Amino acid sequence: MATTTLPLVPGTPDANPDGSRLALEQFLQQQDTESALTQYIQVLVRQKWIVLAIIAAGVLAAVFINATTVKLYRSTASLEVAREAARVVSGGDGQPKAAALSPEFYQTQYGLLRSRALAEQTVATLRLADNVQFLYGYSGGNAPADALKGDRRKRELAAAGLLMSHLTVEPLRGSSLVSVTFDSPDPDLSASVVNAMTKNFITSNLNRRFQASAYARNFLQQQIENTRIKLEASERALVAYAGQQRIINYESGATGKDADPSACQSDE
Repeated sequence: MATTTLPLVPGTPDANPDGSRLALEQFLQQQDTESALTQYIQVLVRQKWIVLAIIAAGVLAAVFINATTVKLYRSTASLEVAREAARVVSGGDGQPKAAALSPEFYQTQYGLLRSRALAEQTVATLRLADNVQFLYGYSGGNAPADALKGDRRKRELAAAGLLMSHLTVEPLRGSSLVSVTFDSPDPDLSASVVNAMTKNFITSNLNRRFQASAYARNFLQQQIENTRIKLEASERALVAYAGQQRIINYESGATGKDADPSACQSDE
């Protein structure tokens, strides 16, 4: 690119007004003919050392971040959330009740999947409180020598907190499926945690249903027993009243159709 040197400022002894005006017009005309891309390239060339320094700093920052960031492996499982199984024997269309499809039921199931109780159960199942890689792997540092010493309950709570913080529960729109995802530094551990959580969730749901059925069965049995006791008491009271009023003659020894009507006496 050719450069144009402007003349001296007017008012100086060597200033030429006509030449200065002509040079200014030529400079402005040259600037108008240059494209914006050419001007940007000229700026980059003039500031090339600053640009190179910025690029080098960015590359070094990317390398440092990649070297210090812990790689996490993700494992995902899908669960079908259903309140009750389809009826095969009973009447109807065999489909679950409308109450089982309510949003409150699904939100409850999602909350149970994210609950601390399920996380602690999974920690106990996989003994994550004794897994040094799980407890200290997320930080990227080495575990201390006394990592597994001290209060075990505190380690269990810390492990449950780590599990909950790296767990994701996402319902699949338009279906009764829910996606359970867990991230950890070890791919095998991620798969083990997801499998254990889904298994514990299914087991806890079955236990709740069994306990509800057992409670209902015990309640009905108790009601039947109470009714039987009341019925026996009523029968004894009726027999006692009949004996007091001499409505039935026990000496005849006849019962049912064989009883002699003349054997019955009345206090009329």
